[in-house]
Amino acid sequence: MNKISCSIVTLFMTLLISQCSNPQYAGGSSDHGNAKMAGVVRNDYDEPVANVSIRLLPSNYNPVKDRNDLLIETVSNAEGCFIFDNINTGKYCLSGEDNDYRGFVININIKDSQLIILDSIRLCNPGRIKIPGDQIGLKPGNIAYLKGLQKYCVIDSTGEAYINNVPPGIVSMSGYSPEKKAEITLNPVFDSFLIVPNLTFISTISPSPFFVQDGKVLVDKRDACCDSLYMFSCVNPLERIPVGYAFRYLWDDGRTSEWSESPLQVYKWNNPGVYRIQAQVRFNGNYYAWSNPVSITVTKKQ
Repeated sequence: MNKISCSIVTLFMTLLISQCSNPQYAGGSSDHGNAKMAGVVRNDYDEPVANVSIRLLPSNYNPVKDRNDLLIETVSNAEGCFIFDNINTGKYCLSGEDNDYRGFVININIKDSQLIILDSIRLCNPGRIKIPGDQIGLKPGNIAYLKGLQKYCVIDSTGEAYINNVPPGIVSMSGYSPEKKAEITLNPVFDSFLIVPNLTFISTISPSPFFVQDGKVLVDKRDACCDSLYMFSCVNPLERIPVGYAFRYLWDDGRTSEWSESPLQVYKWNNPGVYRIQAQVRFNGNYYAWSNPVSITVTKKQ
């Protein structure tokens, strides 16, 4: 065990023995389980950070409808340390946030009588999620929320909304209808996706593909001929694509293209038919959902 771990364990056991009731100690009653967790929060310079709000919630927690007493909360002390005692077994979302919204999120599966030591948790700048509700199945008035976090937004009359100050890490998004008091199932791509510091994650279906000719987008073209090459893109081919993006296409004939840093891809169909082609975008490990399909009618050459 390294020096950091030893210091955490020492503090941890000291707090357990004293059973102090200061702001740096939190836990449930003894009938909630006996797992324990201790950790230390640090900044980019490896310095401990005090007064970080630390929250522990069930991983499927819905901040709109679930009970507030499911939340276990504490703050880090002058050494950046925090402790939770008497935690029930189960899957949890551990998150933290300072006054500048720098934070973290960690998904943890807690077992009975387990002692969890988190040597050094790094605070990072938050990300942001843009939610075009109509593209992911949410209507105005519906709610998009992050499971296990107290982060959500209401889809407005324009069909869009943002979840701001999202802590970096792997998060899971779901939908909820206050009117029907029912969950709304979203595309499985939102079950687990990565929030990168300072990045606006566009939680949307990837842009649908379209024909491209001589650098121009042919929006209305929907037909092709067998054994002829056609060029496709799912974004404006004349725009500069930032580093980190990759693209691929599902051609609906049993083949899917390889990932490419260029959105432009050439393809041909060998047999006539109606093909529903889709695009998918990847950005620095974040996978956008497959696009809505575009039907292409392929006929034999005259």
